Amino acid sequence: MAANSLWWLCIILETTLLVRAISSGLARKYRLFYGYIICIVGGEIIRVVCYLFAPDRYGSVYWYTELATVVVSYAVIIEILHQALQCYPALSRPVTRLLWIIFALTVSYACCELFANGFVSLPRAAADLGRDLRFVEGALLLMLLWFFGRHRVSLGRNLGGITIGSAIWIGSNVINLSLLSLPGHEFSAFLRELLPVTYLISLGVWCFSLWSAAPTPARLTEESEVHLAMVAVNTRTMVASIPDRFVKVLRE
Repeated sequence: MAANSLWWLCIILETTLLVRAISSGLARKYRLFYGYIICIVGGEIIRVVCYLFAPDRYGSVYWYTELATVVVSYAVIIEILHQALQCYPALSRPVTRLLWIIFALTVSYACCELFANGFVSLPRAAADLGRDLRFVEGALLLMLLWFFGRHRVSLGRNLGGITIGSAIWIGSNVINLSLLSLPGHEFSAFLRELLPVTYLISLGVWCFSLWSAAPTPARLTEESEVHLAMVAVNTRTMVASIPDRFVKVLRE
């Protein structure tokens, strides 16, 4: 009964979030984030239909839809970075490129590990890839939060709410997956039961922060802009050197 109540409450908040996005105009500004919410809702509908009409395929469908939402949530992290640094394209472009390179490397690593250990099944492959991407997302969000605080990048109410809500939801999944890999993971089972509550909290944060469009934050101080310019130069140099390093690794 409690699980059904949580599920319906999440659906109500998701619907409210999407309706407010259209009326406030935020849907055009944060397309990837709202696309992520739509992806979650679509995944839930597919799972319910599968559970009712093809219960024997529910396990496979669950991991496919879970992987789709994880991939879209990775795009949300890139959107957070792009929106936060939209006034500083010299830094936004190379960092965005770096995040896509990290995504490609994560997918490549998961595929290599899958073939090295012997191909089991597509649902297992989807589950493993989703797990690896969750860990990468958790690390990236932690680094972004540190970066924004270190360089005093103001996110504003809208983007700040998206970032905090995503950090709560992704962080709880990363903790659960980390504990699940340990022997005697009884606490992980308990934490997994709390995941719907965590998602409900994230939805509450998103609804509160995205109820209406907030003013764009003011530009950074001159000192912070100098620091960001230095970071941009270092990032461009690092991104440019990645192909050479990759070729060197392949030769070895």
